[in-house]
Amino acid sequence: MAAATGWNSYRSQNRWRNTGPQVREAGNANTSIGEQWAHGIGFVAYAPLSRGLLSGEIASLDQLGDNDRRRDMPRFQGDNLDTNLAMVNAMADIAASKGVSTAALALAWVLARGDDVLPIPGCSRRDTLRDSLMALEVELSADELGAIEAAVDAERIVGTRYPEKQMARLGI
Repeated sequence: MAAATGWNSYRSQNRWRNTGPQVREAGNANTSIGEQWAHGIGFVAYAPLSRGLLSGEIASLDQLGDNDRRRDMPRFQGDNLDTNLAMVNAMADIAASKGVSTAALALAWVLARGDDVLPIPGCSRRDTLRDSLMALEVELSADELGAIEAAVDAERIVGTRYPEKQMARLGI
């Protein structure tokens, strides 16, 4: 459609498994990210820090309040969280070597995926707004992008984004 009309649109996606390699869950049953890009349709990355998982600030479920909805999200539960945090910790090492927060590095990684990818990070607190703005200044080399891709591999992420019933309602 976009190619036929010359209109470059952005398709909002709430289905990424994680920040960068979310191709596995992106799109819907009929559309892949690659097909969207082929038609000039951009990608809006909703919750690009995976509900704070990629911020580097969550080390255990004990940090979340009793009513925090992330407690119900499979990627934050039990061994899933430990496995996922190992990837986040590798990303944190890269961020530290660049002198930026893990969140800023993760957002810079999303931004580096192309001009047709638009992340919508949270900015309800000053520190999250600072990280979001800092991401605009982070320059990543090809080697650094490769290191991030190696550290955070979509095939190794465990636990779905949402509980099973919610995933079904979203058609995922």
